[in-house]
Amino acid sequence: MSDITFGTFGTTVVAIGARPERRPEAAKALEKAGFAYQPAVGFHELPVGTHPLDAMVRIEYAADLLAASGIGGLGIDPYLTSVFERQAREHPALARTGHAHAQPGPLAPAPTVARPARRPHIPADPDTAIDITPTYLAGREHTDRVFDRLVEQWAWGRSTSHELGQTFAWSPDHRFRLGDGQLDPGARWRIAAAKEPLGPPEWQAAFSEEVPPEIIMAVTEELARTGSSTDWTGEAHPALQTPADRQALIRTLRDAGWRSTYKQGVLDLEAPDELARVQVRLDPPGDPLDLMAHPHLYVEIGPRGNGGYPPYWQAMFTTAAPAVIVDALARALTDPAPLKRDRDWMDEDLLAHLGQGLEDEPAPAETHNEDQTVDHAANSSADGTTRAAAARARTVTAAPRQEACGGAEGPEPGGPHPRGR
Repeated sequence: MSDITFGTFGTTVVAIGARPERRPEAAKALEKAGFAYQPAVGFHELPVGTHPLDAMVRIEYAADLLAASGIGGLGIDPYLTSVFERQAREHPALARTGHAHAQPGPLAPAPTVARPARRPHIPADPDTAIDITPTYLAGREHTDRVFDRLVEQWAWGRSTSHELGQTFAWSPDHRFRLGDGQLDPGARWRIAAAKEPLGPPEWQAAFSEEVPPEIIMAVTEELARTGSSTDWTGEAHPALQTPADRQALIRTLRDAGWRSTYKQGVLDLEAPDELARVQVRLDPPGDPLDLMAHPHLYVEIGPRGNGGYPPYWQAMFTTAAPAVIVDALARALTDPAPLKRDRDWMDEDLLAHLGQGLEDEPAPAETHNEDQTVDHAANSSADGTTRAAAARARTVTAAPRQEACGGAEGPEPGGPHPRGR
């Protein structure tokens, strides 16, 4: 018998076993997920009429909150699953707008019942809201802001496939396309750019599922606001220009205190907190089309090596990705402005690196061999100094570096991880 059980009572979804007077932490978690306590009967319930797809999302969110509070022993009435599936099939028109829909598990067939990909957007609880800096450690946020911004501000089109769990958007001139919900979680988000409408890709980019939406928005904003709608050939569009070099990207990162090493034709730039890296393949420049083999530009967030586990998130760009796009990415990675997140929604490892873990756990000692890196930021600008300080301030509990370095030439080049975190 589970301590807390989710089930049905008539047409209402309920959670039994979390009376506030007995289990206040469990009751608080359920209420935050949208359940209301009914003292007359002694259980929590969702509002009458809650769509089964929404109910599934809220149960998942409640389970996450309960687990984060150290509450285990959760169960679900088998009858509840059949109710969800039957109602979803019988009433597909009841699916609420505003939710994108989830992709299946890694490399698994699509489910027969559509599910939301993101939990309903619930504003950060003032009691658990925290400011996150640097940006790349903020983690994903379960909202549709990326698509909403493109559609509402820049008149992009949007289409959602509930069955496939995918959402797509395209520019008014049909040269740029954005997709969310790819089967590979290591490249869940995809961007494709073509010089001719519906033409073959000129360049591509991909982001894994845990990427902060602000990082993707920094790139898509450049796509949307640059260029002219009357550019019939696409030759003049800044987001379709072949890059001459990556000097602007390198300068932005170095000015923010990122250290660089060069080995085997790859320039490796690492953030001051050693939790972010940008690798640029220079000789050879990388595969012009294949993102997952040897991309021209690779972003990896997390401790180097990470014990063989996937990074927190990753991004890949092909060789022809234009300067305005990768430069926008560099600015987003080094932006010192904090992002607001709900602590209860964040990855525990990210919280630890941000100094938000258990306070009684001492921070591991940092190790760093100055002979293995070349610091190019000694004369950085005032703005770069601010960005470097913002990154260094987040190393409260950062783990020591784990990579095997190749002498003074620096670490071995990395590459995309085939699976998401």
